[in-house]
Order: sequence, then structure tokens, then C-alpha cells
Amino acid sequence: MDVAAQETPNGRTVLVLHGNNFGGFYCKAVIDGLTTAGFRVIVPDQIGYGRSSKPIAPYYLSSQARNTSLILQHEKLERVSVIGHSMGGMLAARFATQYPKMVERVVIYDPIGLTDGRFNSPMTPIDRIDAQTLKTDYQSTRASLSRYVGHNPQAWNDDFKRYTRIRYSWTLSAEWPRLARVQALISQMLYNDPVVCDWPHIRVPTLAFGGAEDLLLGPASAFQERMKVLANTIPNGNGRVLLLPGLQDTAWQLVRFQGGDGKVQVLDDRPRGLRAEADHGRVRCKVCVCRHASGHVLG
Repeated sequence: MDVAAQETPNGRTVLVLHGNNFGGFYCKAVIDGLTTAGFRVIVPDQIGYGRSSKPIAPYYLSSQARNTSLILQHEKLERVSVIGHSMGGMLAARFATQYPKMVERVVIYDPIGLTDGRFNSPMTPIDRIDAQTLKTDYQSTRASLSRYVGHNPQAWNDDFKRYTRIRYSWTLSAEWPRLARVQALISQMLYNDPVVCDWPHIRVPTLAFGGAEDLLLGPASAFQERMKVLANTIPNGNGRVLLLPGLQDTAWQLVRFQGGDGKVQVLDDRPRGLRAEADHGRVRCKVCVCRHASGHVLG
């Protein structure tokens, strides 16, 4: 998707990288917030997702990064700010290290890949992943997406039900065996292609952003600690971390990006840095970039 600014264009572009569950369509809230603030937003469906082709072939984050760079080149975009969610957070790190001249700054939110899983367990054979994926039904799909509200099951709402139906519908397609194989290939990519060693090579201001109650790594404290490690690993003091209390995965919660003037201030060069406040369970978050004597930093 290439979405134009809704208000007066500010001349800047944000690249949004989707996660592993869906193509880019679920990023609508982020897209709307950014375009309302004057940003142009590019949201590619990576190979294997959404409306892009889904070949039975090896998958690599570096290949996804290259494909993304070719899209930006085609659009004659020299530099963008990058926002990556979940798997997209891994891709954001890889893109920032392989194409540093194209990246102004990075937001990695609620990422997977916060550890190198190769040292925790051996690789699962692809045929076993494939066989397990083929068993997917509505209940297992719902259970998988329920992770996003594990800290508060009452937060399960109509949006989650809709996304569950969308994912389950894939299993009803005649193409499902091939799609299941693609998902198995991507699962192996996520295991074999960690990005923890990419973090020290990111050269631009980077925000590690997410819900403080994320249960991705087990207890929320483990997620919080690894997000701090991510931010602290970014060189030259360019890393910052912002964890919103009371939330798990912020992509699935009601998160408003709101500045003091009522407009979105995401990745913008305006005073005041990072601020988040909970308001009766609804979160208002302002994320912007300040200029310090040492250059651009977040916070």
C-alpha cells in the first residue's frame, strides 16, 4: 500500500513493516494516524503475505529487506522512517543495517526475535512444522491470537474475532496445503535468521516500543528486560525504550498517537520526547524525536 497524507503533506515518508500473522492491512490504525499527521506511508506486503506472491522457496530477512529497498527505489524515496511490528521489528533491524543510507530513524514495537532461539532448542524439521500447521482449525487460531490479550482476557473484542475469522479462512482454501508450507518455511526463517547481532550496527535513533505486559517470552519481566537490552545495544546512545503499562501487544490495543495540539506527533522533529499516560484503560502515546547537541536522539 502507498497511502498519501490526509492533511497537508509534511514531505516525509514512513515505511511500515507488518508482522507474521497478516499482511499490512491490519496496520490501518497506525496508517491513519500517520497520514492524518501529514506523512506518506508505504506498507508493503512481504513475499509470502497478503497480496504478494507466496512461492515455495527459501525465505530470508535479507531478501525481504532487499525487496523493500527496491520498492523505495521504484518510488524514488531516498530516506524513510521505519516502523516494524512483531516480525516487522526484526525486518526493521535488518533493513536499517543493510540499507543505512535509506533510514532516518526506527521504531521497533512489540517485536519477536528478542533472543537467539537457536541456543534454546534445536531446529524443528520443516515437515513437522508443516504437519502441525495443517492441523490448524478455528479454535487453534483463536488460541494463537489470544496471546495478545493473555494479560487481560476481557480485552478480547470484535476486532480479535474478525482477525481470527480471517486467519481461519485460509484453511478453507484449496491452496491451504501450499500456504501451510510457506508458513513453515517462514517459521524456519525466523529461527535461522536472528537479528540480535544486527542491533549494535543500527546507526540511527531507535525506539523499542511496546506493551509492558507482553507475555511473548513467558513472564512480562523477561520481555521488559530484553526490550531494555535492545535499546541499550543501539550504539552512540541512540536507543530508547518505552513500555506502556497495562498493555500487552500494542498493535492489538486501542493506542492513540496524540500530540499536544491534538494531532499525531510520531517521528516528528518537535519539542518534548517520549510520553505515555494511561487514561481509564485507554492509552494516549506521544512519540517524537528531539534534537540534542549530539544530534537526533529519541527521548
